[in-house]
Amino acid sequence: MENSIDFKNTNYPLLAFIVLQLSFIVVTIISIVSLLNKSDKIVEGDYAEQPSITIDNLAQAIPNFPSDNIEELQHILLDIVQANDYNVNLANTKAEIRDGGVFTHYFPLPNLNYVSALVDVPEIGQSYQVFLQFSNDKYNENLDPNDSIIFLCITDPNNIIYPDFNCTDIYGQKTRNAIAGKYLRYFDFDGFGAGVSQNLDEITIVPAVFGTSNEQSFIEQTKTAIGSLGISPELFTYRIMQAEEYNFRINVGNMN
Repeated sequence: MENSIDFKNTNYPLLAFIVLQLSFIVVTIISIVSLLNKSDKIVEGDYAEQPSITIDNLAQAIPNFPSDNIEELQHILLDIVQANDYNVNLANTKAEIRDGGVFTHYFPLPNLNYVSALVDVPEIGQSYQVFLQFSNDKYNENLDPNDSIIFLCITDPNNIIYPDFNCTDIYGQKTRNAIAGKYLRYFDFDGFGAGVSQNLDEITIVPAVFGTSNEQSFIEQTKTAIGSLGISPELFTYRIMQAEEYNFRINVGNMN
């Protein structure tokens, strides 16, 4: 089952400037992680010649996923499976995307498709969460080829179905936080913007109008947005930016 939520559209140029300030370090971290996520043994275009783990229901679970990226996706899955157990017997091993574990968004302004999905490999008792980014325009300047496929261990206890699988990855929880922070800037919230702080543990909410009584509503909307990305909103603390900090950031930006 697919999970998708729409949010109201708004446009606040200065507010967007602040949110982009908060997001810069996030994009940098994700790009580094995604480069590490890809095997240094594979040259672009050679994935079809390498072993991989077939995801049986990929076309049904994510029907708009680009066919050109399927081999890469399935090879990177093999990489993380072998990183957790290099000696695992992969004969006839296939994976499947878990029913109810797919979260999708289409963000119109950058023309990007976002997918979070839970991927199970039943024969060997392993599961992962994969984050995907793609576009119907392969020349889309917002589409970062180094940010297209990221596999992480599943950390939410509610989603762990193989408790004996001691999953490890080299990226850690901070990467999941960074992914949430990156995509928060694409949500068109009504009356505020949101971004992740540099320590990646705190969400800063920037109201379009300060001193309103809607602050708790802004926090709840932000939590809903993060949850709709397939990421637990409980990973973060939340704060409302005050007018003094907002003005300071704008003034510093104007001096640069």
